Amino acid sequence: GKNDRTAARHQRCLVRETAESLKADMTFMDYMVSAITLGIQDSGNPYTLSMILCFLTFLALIGDTPRHIALAGKFTASTVFLLTFFLTWGENALWLERPAVNRIIHFFSLGVAAFLLTIGYLLFQHWRLDKTRSAKQWLPLFLREGMETAEKKVGIIFFSVILGVATVLIVSLWPRNQNIYIFYYFFSTSGNVLLATLFFVLYSLAFTLLVAAVWGMIFYLRHCAKLRNDFLNVISLARISNSAIFIAVGMGLIYLFIAT
Repeated sequence: GKNDRTAARHQRCLVRETAESLKADMTFMDYMVSAITLGIQDSGNPYTLSMILCFLTFLALIGDTPRHIALAGKFTASTVFLLTFFLTWGENALWLERPAVNRIIHFFSLGVAAFLLTIGYLLFQHWRLDKTRSAKQWLPLFLREGMETAEKKVGIIFFSVILGVATVLIVSLWPRNQNIYIFYYFFSTSGNVLLATLFFVLYSLAFTLLVAAVWGMIFYLRHCAKLRNDFLNVISLARISNSAIFIAVGMGLIYLFIAT
């Protein structure tokens, strides 16, 4: 209605005025710090956490060798970085805001929630059986000693790219920090392509930081026998803790689906 148009016009004026003030108030280092800060802030939300758990599950299924873990991490993180950069540059993310597309992604998040709840239930079952010692328990491949499966390079690359795309799409459901739009408006009017490119590269790298950190942690765990053995000593606690995390995040996604 009229009030919505007035509010939108006021918001555009506010963005324009704020962007104009950037020209006088910010140094080169301010831009770089802002890019990193915004990237970290925009990646810190329940949707990102849900996809991190999916990434961990993926590594648990394919991480029998450091080579496979490296391959999965490189292609997942690279896909998240490149797609984030593409969507933040220009108006490429606008199609994600279309009602039909947004609704499809929302239903996809419900599928992720069901997956996380299933994994959480399976972890709980493994923890319960571990208490009775009634069966040999399944372990993530990156915790198994000398465990190598057949070469599966193409499959790992394919599913890593799919996971990276899914991560960016799911995380798009969480509202971005409004300052990213102010910076976009500033760069689009200033014509400083080099500064804009560097800003959005740093933003995308910071946005990918959590995925890269988890990848590095699992890669180091696979390499370090002592750390792996220490982790196996508390595997029962790890199972019940991870079960609670998976179930809590899955329930959180269901709540967000209903609430939005």
